[in-house]
Amino acid sequence: GGEGSLNSVKMAKVAFNVLFVAEPLVVRQSKMTDVAFVSTHIKDDVQILDSTCVGCLLEGSQIDSPLMIRNSAIYNSRVASVVATDAITVHASKISGVEFNDLRTGGPVAVTHSTGKDARLVNAGLQDSLSLRGSKLTKLVLENVTVAADADFEEVVLTEAEFRNVRFEGTVSFDAAVLRKCMFENVVFLKPVKSRRVDAPETTFKNCEFPSGTSFFSVPPV
Repeated sequence: GGEGSLNSVKMAKVAFNVLFVAEPLVVRQSKMTDVAFVSTHIKDDVQILDSTCVGCLLEGSQIDSPLMIRNSAIYNSRVASVVATDAITVHASKISGVEFNDLRTGGPVAVTHSTGKDARLVNAGLQDSLSLRGSKLTKLVLENVTVAADADFEEVVLTEAEFRNVRFEGTVSFDAAVLRKCMFENVVFLKPVKSRRVDAPETTFKNCEFPSGTSFFSVPPV
């Protein structure tokens, strides 16, 4: 019982196989380099604060409680074949060269007020909401992704982002967003898009579907 805490820990070139996290864990001011977590089952809250992960891997794992990453940096890392049933939140963090592949989520996923480059979300089924609110991301890729609830891209700045084969089943808001040289290809929006004050220079739409009588830039009535 009780809360586990890792403070100012440095870990490198370690692999954890079949790991259970059954009590709250807080990681602070730590650095993990080339650390792999395979077949990990997280059953209680995990918070990663003011920490750095470089070249890390989370694979074949289950997350059944909230995961919060705040004021941290994640570089050149991979998350593959993960099922998460609770909230995943990344806030005020840096993410570069991070790939999420084969992700299934049941709770909200939020990457808010964060910055980064070359983040990829591929083959994902999100059963709850997605938020990138206030994030500035370059070369973000969403490919083969379904978002079953609302998506919040308000106040994002996306440069050279690619949305390919994405299905948004809830309301999507791009209010006050900047989309520079982005590409939307085979993207389905089941509800009218909210797009007040959007700046979208050199952004293209190819084979996209919108509700009858609307487009990406038509503003639905309040």
